[in-house]
Amino acid sequence: MSTITEEVVDSASIAAASTKRKSLWALAARNTAVIFGGSILLIMLVIAILAPWISPYGPTQKDRTALRQPPSWEHWLGTTHMGEDVLSQIIYGTRGVIVVGFLAAFIATVIAITIGVIEGAMLMRFVRSATLQATGQDFVRTAAAKGLTRNQALVRHGLPTVGLSIITVLGLQVAGIIVGSVVIEQLFSLPGIGRMLVADVGNRDLTKVQGELLVLTSFVLIIGFVVDLVHRMLDPRQREAA
Repeated sequence: MSTITEEVVDSASIAAASTKRKSLWALAARNTAVIFGGSILLIMLVIAILAPWISPYGPTQKDRTALRQPPSWEHWLGTTHMGEDVLSQIIYGTRGVIVVGFLAAFIATVIAITIGVIEGAMLMRFVRSATLQATGQDFVRTAAAKGLTRNQALVRHGLPTVGLSIITVLGLQVAGIIVGSVVIEQLFSLPGIGRMLVADVGNRDLTKVQGELLVLTSFVLIIGFVVDLVHRMLDPRQREAA
């Protein structure tokens, strides 16, 4: 009997996963932006792969007798000041654009994972300790005594209580990530306000340093303001006091 039940559950799980995948594909097919962006990417990939066959000239081929020529039947988009065919440069340039785009996405993913794992681990530890502390509270035990399961009592009565402190910690972490961009940009040699700040401090450009610090401080203050607004919306005591 248990084997039959497990098979039924597995079949239901597989069917649910298949239905979810189909719904995602259907949603993407109805999204005009997804279709347009995917078409552009597909066209660029095809051009990059077929560049040696569809390009009229080579990527470094120069014609010294046709410098800065206007569009013509021989050179559809004209030539550069060095006699290179503009259309051929565009076709071969798609390869560099695709490589740079995927490389930028990969670097951004690595940086996001690096920051997210560290901050996520700290947040998970805080959520775990706060949840365990809320589990032992009297109102959670009372809700469980009235017939709710442990998880139901925790979700309905425990999480709203610890949610405010979790939001506060999350706001502090986001502010720390923004301020920590100085270290990230220096570590990965990325252009940004953090790297500019370090360079301007070294150059003793006090005017730019003040502006950059003002921007970073403004971000921190805005995050604190948003956290306070969320507290006001979620905490009925603050709404009643207002």
